Amino acid sequence: YRLGRYTLDHFAAPMPNHCTLLSRRHILKLSILLLLAALQLGSAYAKKPLIANLKGKTAPAFTLPDLQNTSQASTQFKGKVVLLNFWATWCAPCREEIPLLIKYQERYAAQGFTVIGIAIDEPAEVAPYAQKMRINYPVWVSEAQAAEVSRQYGNTTGVLPYSVLIGRNGKIIRQIPGILKPDELPPDISQALKKK
Repeated sequence: YRLGRYTLDHFAAPMPNHCTLLSRRHILKLSILLLLAALQLGSAYAKKPLIANLKGKTAPAFTLPDLQNTSQASTQFKGKVVLLNFWATWCAPCREEIPLLIKYQERYAAQGFTVIGIAIDEPAEVAPYAQKMRINYPVWVSEAQAAEVSRQYGNTTGVLPYSVLIGRNGKIIRQIPGILKPDELPPDISQALKKK
């Protein structure tokens, strides 16, 4: 069988050195081109921020169903410091940070703070998971609607988990794409709670 000017025997037998060198050159050139293309693509992606910066802007009002399918309005927490946490049961980093959110709720709730877990997920998946984890803060759930709220809060790339800290005055204090670090938010929460 002939493939261009080569026969199958050319591929079965070792190639002469000049063909091997030529192949190595082509492989090297191709590798360099692929590397440059990857760097260019990576550079373009790196320039695009994960989130739209909304610091200092008024937090958009929204309504979502809770785990009992009752509509809940974000405006009911007016005058409180609120940490919105967008998450999903299928997201491992989201599940990893839930114990930290439970601790924040325990530590700061009496001072006028609440976490609101907004699950971009199926209600049938979220309810048993919330019960199993003993989540002590409100959990609202919806797939498309919650994803849209996340976008309104600056999550332009759909990263999860995604958290937004809102002050008593309804202004966005901080946005955190990705998993929270244990010591990352307490100073901001404490500072926000001091403001009346």
